[in-house]
Amino acid sequence: MKEAVSFKATCYLILNRPNEVLQLLGRTIRPKVPEEDLIAQAYQMLGNTEKANEMMQISMYQHLIQLVATIPNYVVVNASSAEKVEVILNRAFMLIDMYEIEKLHPNMTLKVYYAAAQVYCMQENFERALEMLRKYATVCAASFTVNSLHLHGDSYFDAIDGWFAEFPLGAKTVRNEEIIKRSMLQSIAENPIFASMKDLLEYKNMIASLKFKLDIKE
Repeated sequence: MKEAVSFKATCYLILNRPNEVLQLLGRTIRPKVPEEDLIAQAYQMLGNTEKANEMMQISMYQHLIQLVATIPNYVVVNASSAEKVEVILNRAFMLIDMYEIEKLHPNMTLKVYYAAAQVYCMQENFERALEMLRKYATVCAASFTVNSLHLHGDSYFDAIDGWFAEFPLGAKTVRNEEIIKRSMLQSIAENPIFASMKDLLEYKNMIASLKFKLDIKE
């Protein structure tokens, strides 16, 4: 039921119907009941520590990814304040480094770097914009060399791979890598927001380098 409501709300957003989203979900956020924690505690009381550990890891993973997923829109909303943007991104980068999210969930990291690059470009801080795009390009290239665009755990989240396998599509989220690669390149090379940097040598070199690393042919 929850999934169906969320899907419907997503469709309304795609159709540019925000009022329907608010009517469907409400105009405020209610405190969330920690169902995952209750399930974990129940398994713990039953003496099934392995399952309790898995549930706690799933809960932590979901909350972590949800937090990171909110950052791109949050930084764009606050783009008019350079000081606020720095506070947001400094905390975001610490979080990304601490939990090694570039490897754990590179797609989430890409969205943060991409949003940061756009905001810096809007602020005409081209040096920082290029720095964010370099990070974006590095993660893009690394994602395909290590096949890390598929959902997976790591040494910290070491009990969640089985959970991913239960998804309808399994852990594999990328169906056509060639399309994804071209989309990654186009997002840098063809975004109008970056047009003000089109004559910068570093910008041109970065696009050429990413094209080479992703093995994109004309």
